[in-house]
Amino acid sequence: MAGDYLTYRMASGRGRTRVLRVGVAAGLVAAAAAAWVAVATTGGGASGAAVAAGSLPRVSDFSLASVRPGQPSVSLSAEAGRPVVLSFFASWCDGCQAELKAMRQVVATAPKNVAVIGVDVNDSSAAARSLLAADHLTYPVGADTAGNVASSAGLVGLPTTLFFNASHKAIGQVVGPLTPAAAAPWLRRIG
Repeated sequence: MAGDYLTYRMASGRGRTRVLRVGVAAGLVAAAAAAWVAVATTGGGASGAAVAAGSLPRVSDFSLASVRPGQPSVSLSAEAGRPVVLSFFASWCDGCQAELKAMRQVVATAPKNVAVIGVDVNDSSAAARSLLAADHLTYPVGADTAGNVASSAGLVGLPTTLFFNASHKAIGQVVGPLTPAAAAPWLRRIG
């Protein structure tokens, strides 16, 4: 418990000792971070404060080899005219593993006109295939083995999921594991 407090002497010279609970400051920082994540993942407010105009990653069209041998390459342009959910993940990322377990439900609840695309970042295709097979996920997934697509989008971490309208303009993002509840408002907006 001694680490929970910081003790210092006041400059007044009176010799009084003040105790500052470091845990309070840390708690306030944690609460602010949690509030930011809640807004970012639920799309709070009219535009989602954490995803205000201009702050969303920009993703140029890309073409990546599929992580599944014999499958066509994966690109945004292949889904021209359709809204897209773009999920960046890696098999070595614990949060991504949790997200992929929930993606089956997200895919099942997405409007039929919405395409779901995965981008496996800095990973081996074999590891990605294994993870996708374990969670029974069949949507197209491209291998971004060097992380070029993720890097050009300026992503801050994995997993990150972007939501695009039919014109492929990003309108929302969730940083961290996507849940069906966090996806629902974005799916309604793009569907």
